[in-house]
Amino acid sequence: MRKYGLDYYEKQSDVVDTEIMKNNRITFSILAAILKNQPDRVYTDHKRIIICQSCRPFPVWVWTVETITADEKQQIAECLHVEFPVEEGYTYNMSHQLADQLQRNPVFDHKLKIQFILFSFRCDRVLMSNDHCEGAMRKACNKDIDVLTQYKYEFETEALGSEPDREQCKRSVQQKIENGTFFVWENQEHEITSMASIVLDDGMAKFSNVYAVPRFRRKGYTFNLMRSVTQIILEKGLVPVLYTNADYPASNGCYKKVGYQQVGSLCTIGA
Repeated sequence: MRKYGLDYYEKQSDVVDTEIMKNNRITFSILAAILKNQPDRVYTDHKRIIICQSCRPFPVWVWTVETITADEKQQIAECLHVEFPVEEGYTYNMSHQLADQLQRNPVFDHKLKIQFILFSFRCDRVLMSNDHCEGAMRKACNKDIDVLTQYKYEFETEALGSEPDREQCKRSVQQKIENGTFFVWENQEHEITSMASIVLDDGMAKFSNVYAVPRFRRKGYTFNLMRSVTQIILEKGLVPVLYTNADYPASNGCYKKVGYQQVGSLCTIGA
């Protein structure tokens, strides 16, 4: 099916060859992963434009080549305006350049504004550090499911500004534990102080669910967790990558202290 001059797909995997995004491989690594896991909707010309939503309430991803034309920008604007209206709470992740163009497009009646700026980071080596803390990193296990479900619920509420579905949080935690991709830092009292999970894809290990329990923040637990997991990833010959919110300088400073370097940026826009 075609809409807005683009091929349209529902609940189908691998409908786009992600090789077309190779110049933005890390910055759009989450989009590449979404495309492999039956996203709700995809609009694409398979060469220059991808518009993709995984599921509500997560943002719609928009990728384009750098040489996008005025006609293609209008094509994207019309698709977003009709299929993912900001009046219904939709938001969009895209390059700053495209966001600037859409903000000035009359289709949106000047309703669009930047909500977040996202940095993409990669790490090639872990830096030396004497900033150690008590406790240790370990893989999460089934006995942690209830605690981590609560922490994931808190993390998504804090990050997205809306309450997620608790059962969906639990299913996600269970799946990551089963896959062996969920890690925690446990203190000497056997309390989970921070957590992080990874998604393995295309030679990269992408961090998600990086969360420090509020009462354990600023004690070095998350830094040591990220440092330990990043070292494991590097030893496996994978590239550790992550996204951060530009409004969280403390977290970004933590990642840089581990050894992460910024390689790109995106913005989230909405009403």
